[in-house]
Formats: sequence, C-alpha cells, structure tokens
Amino acid sequence: MSFVVAHIKTILLICGALTCTMVTLVIAPGTALQWFFGATVDGDLALFIARNFGAVVTLLGIALIWCAWQPQYRPVVLVLATAGKLMFVITTLLLGGSVLKHAALALGADLVMIVFFVIYLNAYSRGLAQQW
Repeated sequence: MSFVVAHIKTILLICGALTCTMVTLVIAPGTALQWFFGATVDGDLALFIARNFGAVVTLLGIALIWCAWQPQYRPVVLVLATAGKLMFVITTLLLGGSVLKHAALALGADLVMIVFFVIYLNAYSRGLAQQW
C-alpha cells in the first residue's frame, strides 16, 4: 500500500498516458478497432459510437494526468476511472472469444490500474494518503 501512495503521481501519469491511447479511436476508428479488438464496424452510427467511446476514455486519461497535480480531486477521478475500467473489463469478459484475445493486453492493464486505484482510495479513506 505504501508503494502506491508514495508513487501515486507517477502511477497516475503512466495510467493516464496509457488511457489516452484510446484517442486513436477518435482519429482512426476502423484501424483502432481492428488493432485493439480484432474487429471492425461498418456504418456511420457504429463509427460515431466508436469515436465517442474513444473520446470519453481519452478524457478520463486526461483527468488521471490532471489529478496527478491536483490531489484534492484524486478521489472523485479515481472512483470514476475505476468504475469505467471495471465496466470495460466486465463487458470484455462477457464478449469473450476473439475480442477477449485481442483486448487481453488492455484488459490486463486496466485490471492493474484498478488495483492501484483501489489501493490508493483505501489508503485515502483511512487517512493514509495526501488529502490536500
């Protein structure tokens, strides 16, 4: 626990940068979907949904980077990031198959991030992490 608390700024910067890689869904949704999930989508609505998903996830990555320097906002950002990443993990596991194989790296990275975030939130709630 003390490792995560002591290095939370670095952890947030790395996790935020990795999360921001989903900006590729905004820029090139077809290529990004193929690379991240091993699938492509057709149609304007599907591309809109993919781009919107990429934009929201990228904003979450930016929030993680931002709260590295704004400790007073870490709890709310980390709760939102944990919830979002947990939903990604659950929905990916439910899809299974080739999507699960292609998304395994992202899935593993998000699981590690979730563990770090929960450890920090636990320390914060116990008064062991910087509150302001």
